[in-house]
Amino acid sequence: MASFNFSSRDDYYHQLSAQIQQKFQDNRQTSEVFDRKNRWRKEIEDLVKTLYPSCRLVLSGSSTNGFGSIHSDIDLVLCFEGAAVTGPSMLRRIESLFASNRRRFQTEVVPHLM
Repeated sequence: MASFNFSSRDDYYHQLSAQIQQKFQDNRQTSEVFDRKNRWRKEIEDLVKTLYPSCRLVLSGSSTNGFGSIHSDIDLVLCFEGAAVTGPSMLRRIESLFASNRRRFQTEVVPHLM
């Protein structure tokens, strides 16, 4: 039968937890990074509004829930006031805006219909 030294296992988990915490602290999203992400959100929103004037883009995901890092992507939710055309054709039109208006950031349209 195996014998475990709980003291050393507890020490291992304590050290691992401390390393994870330090990694998070070293790489957490700064207010400057958040502000930059929000400026990008606004820039993308202004572009999409050329097709859908009543839309707005909302920053979501790790950028807003406190788990964002300096390297996190930006999750955006496209919202409309009132009725809106939804589906693949709408996403293709929005995606074509990015193809014809090159930006300094990469975009990927990922449909997530609820």
